[in-house]
Amino acid sequence: MLDLIQVIKASKGMPVRDLVSKLAGDKTSLPVIYGWHADPSVTDPAQAVTYLENAVGKTPAAMGASTFSYGGWARAFFMPKPCMLRYDGTVAYYLDPDDYSKKADGTASDVANASFEGNAMMEWPLIWYKFVPGEADGEGSFYCSDHQADESYKCWCSTDPEGEIKPHFYTSIYNGTGTSCTRSLSGQLLDNGNGVQPTSAATENSRAAANNKGSAPIWSTELWCDRVLINALLVLIGKSLDTQAVFGSGLTDNADISLLRTGALDQAGLFAGDVSGGSSFVKVFGMENWWGGLYHRPLGLIGGTDNTFRCKLTYGTSDGSEAVGYNLTGSGYISSGAQPDGTSVDSEISAMAFGTFGMLPSGCTESQDFDTCYADTFRSSRRTYQLQQGGWGGGIGSVPEVYGSESEYYPIRVCVPDMIYLDPGESVSVSTTGQGIMVAVGVCDPATNIKSSDSGWQQQPYTFTAPASGSKLCLVFRNSANTAVSVSDVGAVILDRTEPAVSLIGGTANRGSQDGAFSLLMTVSKDSAWTTARGLACKP
Repeated sequence: MLDLIQVIKASKGMPVRDLVSKLAGDKTSLPVIYGWHADPSVTDPAQAVTYLENAVGKTPAAMGASTFSYGGWARAFFMPKPCMLRYDGTVAYYLDPDDYSKKADGTASDVANASFEGNAMMEWPLIWYKFVPGEADGEGSFYCSDHQADESYKCWCSTDPEGEIKPHFYTSIYNGTGTSCTRSLSGQLLDNGNGVQPTSAATENSRAAANNKGSAPIWSTELWCDRVLINALLVLIGKSLDTQAVFGSGLTDNADISLLRTGALDQAGLFAGDVSGGSSFVKVFGMENWWGGLYHRPLGLIGGTDNTFRCKLTYGTSDGSEAVGYNLTGSGYISSGAQPDGTSVDSEISAMAFGTFGMLPSGCTESQDFDTCYADTFRSSRRTYQLQQGGWGGGIGSVPEVYGSESEYYPIRVCVPDMIYLDPGESVSVSTTGQGIMVAVGVCDPATNIKSSDSGWQQQPYTFTAPASGSKLCLVFRNSANTAVSVSDVGAVILDRTEPAVSLIGGTANRGSQDGAFSLLMTVSKDSAWTTARGLACKP
């Protein structure tokens, strides 16, 4: 018979049936607690992780040259199941984990059927967890359990918009596709107007919310509470801070997105990837491209203009936040205390902080090589574009056009590249290196690049604030003499942005190196992002 006092302490908050089992001496129903400790002073990312609690003695999982080994984690309580989830948040049926084109019973599934009233999702069980900071920067521990082992364990991922704890939460299997309603379906192009393309965070959120067919906001784009937990679980089963080395490096930034479709790994099991350093799809916990060259923007993580991370773990306020619902300003969010010190647009993560909100960058070092940098620092503080005849420097953007009739002066009209959107209320300061150049700022239709009303001619620098609907930036330049103006007269166009900054984390590691998996920390509206991965979350 178990010690009565120990049983009562361990069973606080669990169902009565489980407590009865414990009092009857059923040790199999004791809470399972897995944990790991990260020591940043150890340079080897695998040796930096020490197993705690019931994880001690477990064999780590690892991706081999062609097959994945679960090690001691194949039957872990937190392993998710692939399913087709209806819009109302109920499971239509489960999928064959080794072949998503089939249902669990072997018959054909709707994983690629756009007419299915729902999405392909991973179903996760209740996972109670906590992060415990250590004494040194980047030092800390993570614990998770199938029960609420004590009051410090929370299950934010299973907390619905009303603050109630539900038995499951859901994350999308695929990168979101669709131009009006974000879907998680197999066989969809990630480009050509039907997939993951640069757009505003507000537009992404509205497309994800279009899955809500009723009044309850159960569907949204992916959430920080889900992402930080799943990242920690990857460190747990892989026993390394370098999750790319364990599970696969993922796509690189120069991958040809126009050739990619969702479902490339439908028959690869729950885990697949290339650990040799090549560029390919990666799949973890049944989900494609959890990291790589596709940039994620989870709700619940915002960086302010002072670079401080602000977080929110639930739709409601049970996490201690003051905002009901998520927003793009961080209003009502909770300060994480993590404030990276990097100021360059090319920086690497140099230190991590542990806290209630998981692992967040707390330090950056500047890098001169963008291809090897880890963070595109936390605020897009200064972007310079050099105008050239025939287009933008670097070959991005649209060709400058004559704007106005031939009997008038000839301004130069430029639509800033598609990936530069201003979210509602976001501001940008515009100036150039040219002398005597005036600017008008307007918005463009995303599909046609047609300019709408502008701000009127202004002496530079001029600060423009986006209207309630947000906008793609359009600039028109002329000289003060109203005579013909050339591209060379304008010179470099400097945009100084003040948007809320951070909302991308892909993978998990504690320091910036090209092989670490805490890759690609991006701004809300990253100027040079060629695509954005719009995931889905469901809290039914």
